[in-house]
Amino acid sequence: MALLALLLWRPGANRLRSRLTHSISSALGRPVEIGSVHLQVLPRPGFELSHFVVYDDPQSGAEPVLRAEEVTAWLHLSSIWRGRFEFARLRLTEPSFNLTRRDDGHWNLEPILERAAQTPVAPTGLGRSEARPRFPYIEASNGRINFKVGAEKKSFAFTEADFALWLESENQWGMRLKARPVRTDMSLSDTGTFRISGTWNRGQDWRSSPLQMNARLQGAQLGQLSKLVGGNDKGWRGTVDATMNITGALPDLKIQISASVADFRRYDIIAGSSTRLQANCDARYANSEHRFSEISCTLPLSQGRLELTGDARQLSAAWAYQLHLIASNVPAQAAVDLVHRVKQRIPEDLTASGVIQADFHLQHDPDSPPSWTGNGQVDALTLRSATLRNELTVGNIPLQLHSPIRGGKATRQHREPADTPQEHYFEVGPFALDLSDNVSELLATGKLSSTTSRASLEKESPKASSAQAHAWFTASGYAAALSGSAPLQRVLEFARTSGFDPPQIALAGSSQFDLTARGSWAGFAPPRANGSIQLKAARAEFRGINAPVEIASASVILTPDQLKISNVSASAGKLHWTGNFSRPRNCPPAGCVIQADIQAADVSSAMLNELLNPGIHKQSWYRILTGSPVSSNSMLSGLQVNGTLGAARFVTHGLVASHVESKFALDRGQLHLVNLTASLLGGQQRGNWDLDFRSPSPRYSGSGSLQHSAMKQLGSLMHEDWITGTGGALYQLDFRGLSSADMLASARGTLDFDCATGALTRLHLTGEAPLSFRRFRGLLALKDGAFTLSQGKLESPQGIFAVSGIASFGRRLDLKFERKGAPVFAVSGTLAEPHVEPVESKAQVQLQR
Repeated sequence: MALLALLLWRPGANRLRSRLTHSISSALGRPVEIGSVHLQVLPRPGFELSHFVVYDDPQSGAEPVLRAEEVTAWLHLSSIWRGRFEFARLRLTEPSFNLTRRDDGHWNLEPILERAAQTPVAPTGLGRSEARPRFPYIEASNGRINFKVGAEKKSFAFTEADFALWLESENQWGMRLKARPVRTDMSLSDTGTFRISGTWNRGQDWRSSPLQMNARLQGAQLGQLSKLVGGNDKGWRGTVDATMNITGALPDLKIQISASVADFRRYDIIAGSSTRLQANCDARYANSEHRFSEISCTLPLSQGRLELTGDARQLSAAWAYQLHLIASNVPAQAAVDLVHRVKQRIPEDLTASGVIQADFHLQHDPDSPPSWTGNGQVDALTLRSATLRNELTVGNIPLQLHSPIRGGKATRQHREPADTPQEHYFEVGPFALDLSDNVSELLATGKLSSTTSRASLEKESPKASSAQAHAWFTASGYAAALSGSAPLQRVLEFARTSGFDPPQIALAGSSQFDLTARGSWAGFAPPRANGSIQLKAARAEFRGINAPVEIASASVILTPDQLKISNVSASAGKLHWTGNFSRPRNCPPAGCVIQADIQAADVSSAMLNELLNPGIHKQSWYRILTGSPVSSNSMLSGLQVNGTLGAARFVTHGLVASHVESKFALDRGQLHLVNLTASLLGGQQRGNWDLDFRSPSPRYSGSGSLQHSAMKQLGSLMHEDWITGTGGALYQLDFRGLSSADMLASARGTLDFDCATGALTRLHLTGEAPLSFRRFRGLLALKDGAFTLSQGKLESPQGIFAVSGIASFGRRLDLKFERKGAPVFAVSGTLAEPHVEPVESKAQVQLQR
């Protein structure tokens, strides 16, 4: 019980508080405040201090240099027998420490370190007691270290800090620190663990004391680390490990740094294989001059390496430096591996052969602007990928490093890809690019069918190619240019290999192009392409169209805001057409609306059926463009197009319409024809139609009017000369299907007709003359393959007849003609041979043929 009482008993020792306060304050040279003091007997004798505060020099600020709510001070047992306090260990629980750099460039710790160096103390681990007190082992757990510049507290800090300080030997201090770096102005995670340990000699001038320090940052995520240092996540991912060894004294320190990044990549790219980039640097640092000298950094890259040598020093407002960067035998594949991790849509199987050599100089002094110069070359570059039908041999590419042009534009021997940058830039090229097709190699490798005509392939993909590429890169962005002529397929392959996203359609033919692309590193915005492409003798294949689109000529214009395709002259099957198209460059996720103006000379339903009917599967030669089977999914299902349609002549089942014009809107498989006008049957047609292609059986519905039509042309269309006169109608129709039979079987609708000054030439009700009329009107209802006539009224010289009945698509008749005070005439038979019989007399009237 007595032992338990000693463990729990914490008698007050406030009478010693002033003595302890004075002793610690004298040792540190700073005012000290202690809230309360309690004596501890077991497990070791000592004191518990609460509300412990060490104030800072007024030159460093008003905040304390150290604050801890709880400090435990254990005593050496031997000092108790000698009647004095000699502390063996000091433990600070959750302390807060302010490290301040004053306006004069000195740190608030310097006077404390100098005072400690001059104080006669024995090493911490000395076993025996002597006249000099032994320096205590000072440790802190779960602390916080803040950084200040003058009175301003910076957002950078260390948390979860475990710290220890001791006197290693007579003239050597030792310390270690483990902490997590954070920012107080934002939430961070995975910033890694920072550790530092080392020793330094004790002397009169701590600045000249030799030291040896080892620091390590372990397990930091690159995105969080960039947010910690720069204030925002730069979008890069990877695990960072770094070590730094420092030896010497402040006037001349030797620094060794080794840093690595594992699985380096952009945040939105999933790297296929794990890679590790590791650089090693050596340098000397002179604190008094703020100068780094003998800088030597090496980054191995397969069998090659990057080397940086030189020196740098910090001036009042900037850095002066002389640096030399050399790339020695760096494999081009290493650059491709890096591109895979920084650029989206680069083919995963892209490989390269070739070697990069370069020699660059970077110089800056206070009296002149920075000068960045040098050159290099990529030797014998060849690219390979499944996106390239045959390998792309590039050859040699010049590399140059430039400083910004001062006082005017540069005189160049080649065209710039865009305005010359007003900052340091790295130039690639210009260089020739062979985008020709090697047909023999394609056939030999099986990438094209051996049954394909060599002549037709060479016609569609001509070998002639004369292209030039050029690019530059700065700290803020990049630009590239591509111009010349080449087979269109090869240009699209090169675009896909370079990470661009051209239309996913099969194209072949020749092209002339003048293109530029610009982009910014900030936010990883996709590059914006501008320029023009001239197409000639090109072919395109689309899903759901049973023949290639043959493009005789077209102009493609890329502007910052729009994609324009103008002066298109093309054909698909037997359909020839011209047109203009445009769409915005910045499309929302739901897709862009294309504006179109399409005109054709002759169009027929037979042509459209041959092109669009999915039941007609023609595995023609042009399928070699993709090598894929015919898809039943129509391209119409994904398009949004608005514009105008026109045709000089449209023919369907013998019905000829001319001067056809309409506004239209195609919305993901639904085609809306608005204000559709045409010359039809000698009159004018006007209406609105909706065509729905979203199901295997398309649906058609429309309404409109027909005016001033020649009824004799209607008879000729039906191959029966059965009516004359002039007529009009209001119609509403609905039917579905791909074949004529399906359309007729499903047809529904109404026809409100009105004809004048004509005759039913094969119908004789009385006498030998055909039944003529001044006016004939009525309502036809179409359903189940037959027209039902109601509200019919025929005004003839014999009187006014009420007409009703049925006429089938098979031209069978079942009609009645009724007149007040006269017999009812029943008409049966066919349209070609109608039979007329008075209902009362049963007499049959023969129809004059």
